[in-house]
Amino acid sequence: HEAVDAVETRLDKEAEALEDLMDKTARDLASTLDDRLQASMKAAVENMSEDLNREVEKLAEGQTRVEAEQETQMRRIEANRKGMEQRAKQAEARTEEMEHRLGVEVKRVRDEVGAQREGIENRIDALDEAHHETHAALEQNTSDSIERQQILDVKLKRLEYTLLGEGSKDG
Repeated sequence: HEAVDAVETRLDKEAEALEDLMDKTARDLASTLDDRLQASMKAAVENMSEDLNREVEKLAEGQTRVEAEQETQMRRIEANRKGMEQRAKQAEARTEEMEHRLGVEVKRVRDEVGAQREGIENRIDALDEAHHETHAALEQNTSDSIERQQILDVKLKRLEYTLLGEGSKDG
């Protein structure tokens, strides 16, 4: 029985040693795996960090380009705005000048029309007066003609009477 006990004790010790060895191997394996995992994760993080840094640099470059383009566009917009303002001022000045010219021209035309109207009215008045004078002279001439006609008729009747009266004395 001692031999079995010794074998059991030895087996227990060997099992314990084996368990210790397995524990140590598992710890070593876990430590190695952990170290490898840490290294792998570190490498992955470094790669991701490098990729992210490159992306950030690209984004920064893109942002710089966009900002430069935006600044260029803003300068163009400002230049266009100033140009438009200048053209608007010039157009406004031309419009004011044209309005002034038109005002002067309208005044000149009104003055001319007024002068012509006054001249025409004066001519109409003169013609009207001449018409009245002519009409009055015509009436006077008509009246004079009628009076002369009457005088001639009277003279003609006297002459006829005188001639008829002498003719009857001769006959």
